[in-house]
Amino acid sequence: MNTLSDLIYKQRVIIVDQQLVDIDTLSASRDALDDRRLSIFLVNGKRVTLWENGDVDKRIAEEIIARLGKQKGILIGLDGGTKMQFEALDLPDIFSTIDVMPMRQAELNQNND
Repeated sequence: MNTLSDLIYKQRVIIVDQQLVDIDTLSASRDALDDRRLSIFLVNGKRVTLWENGDVDKRIAEEIIARLGKQKGILIGLDGGTKMQFEALDLPDIFSTIDVMPMRQAELNQNND
């Protein structure tokens, strides 16, 4: 991965201030995160890590930090657009937001066929 745009139509992305994250909650939600094709980038100052995969390249880190801006967290959809901004990492709320998106509905319909 060289830029966030490499994830378009492959992964949804959560970019979040690391201080909002409870790693145990993420771990307990692993199946739901995987099912929704979510990658989670944790921002701690100028350091960015991909949850469970470690530090990211400095160039990508700069892009992620710029994309987050002054927000505490954002959800980026498969199309690369910002779908949600949040002040607290509420996974059920994020899952509900994703689950009503047209691309997610298509995924669910495809899996039911």
